[in-house]
Amino acid sequence: MREEINKYLKKYPTRTSDRDIIGCLLAKYGLKNEDSELYSFSDKEKQFIIQKCSDKEYLFPPQLKKDEYCAIAAKICSYSQLDELERLAENCDEKIKKLVMKFVSSIRDSETAMVKAVNNADDDISEKCTDTFVKAMEMNLKKLLEMSMNRDDEYWCRIGQLICQYLKQLGFYTPDDIKNSIRSEYVSTKNSYQCSTGESAQNGKIKQFCSLPYCIGYYDDEDDEDGIRCIEGICYYYKYEE
Repeated sequence: MREEINKYLKKYPTRTSDRDIIGCLLAKYGLKNEDSELYSFSDKEKQFIIQKCSDKEYLFPPQLKKDEYCAIAAKICSYSQLDELERLAENCDEKIKKLVMKFVSSIRDSETAMVKAVNNADDDISEKCTDTFVKAMEMNLKKLLEMSMNRDDEYWCRIGQLICQYLKQLGFYTPDDIKNSIRSEYVSTKNSYQCSTGESAQNGKIKQFCSLPYCIGYYDDEDDEDGIRCIEGICYYYKYEE
């Protein structure tokens, strides 16, 4: 086995993680890799899946002028779904209203930060603007999605619909290769919740999502290649206990 690992390291010097090595060796010998099992969405979770649109690869396309990037920043902060969320919040109880308004405000306020990022950057503007926008709204987004996915009343259902419509309009999508594992690259281990299980085979597997992961593309000028910015999902996952 050591000889096989050394051969692999020579062939793929930039891919040296234990998981990469083990995964390739398991595949070579026809053995099962537990991480290869994909997660199966529930009917409720399927309502929050956003399919990838081939005509929307980037939130901020590459090689635009600075004023064009600023125009995009203004546009994504003024979509109609944000106005409808604000109107909906006015008819909700104070707790819901506060959460919704905080989410909308985080998006509206991000325009200033994105314009600043544009003006201060000479390259990697697509990546920097995308990162600025996601960082501004992802925390409040996850809170609303978690509430929407676990409530059945009409207000939360409509809030979830509007958020998904907004994300889809921007070009966000749900990855279709989510592994059934808390170690999935699309899942936040830090923010997810453990569930005890007496079945060792279930250890580390996802029980259900609280909020799904969503991805968006950007362009990396430095490396001259596409990149992906992911809003990690939050889930309940199994932890084996004897």
